[in-house]
Formats: sequence, C-alpha cells, structure tokens
Amino acid sequence: MSKSSKTKPWLSVFQQRNIFTALAIFLTIMALLTPFFDVADPASHVGGLLVWAALLELFHGFRRADNYARQSAWFSGTITLLIGTLLINAALFQEKALIQFILFLFLIDAARYLYYFVKYKRKGIFTLNNLLSGLGNLIAIVLILIFRGQSVEWVISLCGALRIFGTIY
Repeated sequence: MSKSSKTKPWLSVFQQRNIFTALAIFLTIMALLTPFFDVADPASHVGGLLVWAALLELFHGFRRADNYARQSAWFSGTITLLIGTLLINAALFQEKALIQFILFLFLIDAARYLYYFVKYKRKGIFTLNNLLSGLGNLIAIVLILIFRGQSVEWVISLCGALRIFGTIY
C-alpha cells in the first residue's frame, strides 16, 4: 500500500447520520413511553436517556462543518447533559428548586436560539433551525409551567422527549 492512498472510513457519512438518527429516535420513544414503564423513578430514567442523547449530540458536534455549528452543538449538548444529570439525581434535590433550575436551562437555550434567529434575520438570512429550536425549548418551558405539580411523570417524559427530538433535528 502506498503512502498516498487513503483509507476509507469504516462507515460512510450517510450511514453515520442514519445510525445517529435511529439512536436518537429510539431514545425519544423510550422517553415518551416512560410513564407506561414500571420504573421506580421516572425522572432518573428520563435523565439517563437525556445523558445518552447529550453524548450523541456532543460527539456529533465534532462532525459539524463550521465553528458556529460545532459550538452550538456542544453548548446544547452540555445543557442536555446537565439536565440529564440533574434528573438522574432528582431524589437528592428539592423538587421546586430542581424544576426552577431546569426551567432556567431551557430558557437559556431558547433565548440563545431565538437571539441567533433575530440576529441572522436582520442580516437577511432566514434560519429556520434556530427558530424551531428556540420554539421547541419554549414549548418545554410552557409544558413544565402548565403542568407543574400535576402528573410529573408525563411532564418529565414529554420535556425529555422534546429535548432528545431537538437533538435529532
């Protein structure tokens, strides 16, 4: 083999993207079905799924083409990792404080995406990705606020699934 020949990647970019998407869809479905599972602590279960999704997002960030996209994936992945870690350890925290902190994390991510949407829109660039990501985080915030204190399992399940689905998007 000559020095100039390049080795082919183990999986093509298309195959890697399909595997990433399939894993994220699986995690989303698992998060949505959490209330139907007989788990002792649904928050911990969804938190574990969020940690896996965050790892996928962080690793996928390395494959992004430009610096903004890489940093955006890493920032969002870090927030997902933090939310997942907090939910895994939910029993150690006061419920009200935990919910408020998670709301704050969703708000930070929503504000970031909406800020970039407005910033690029003023420059004449329409960025649907930023708009949808910001709105998805706002939907999670609204769900948490509306259903706070009622059927916590469903709220955690839906918000976790929305967060993981945002990773796919």
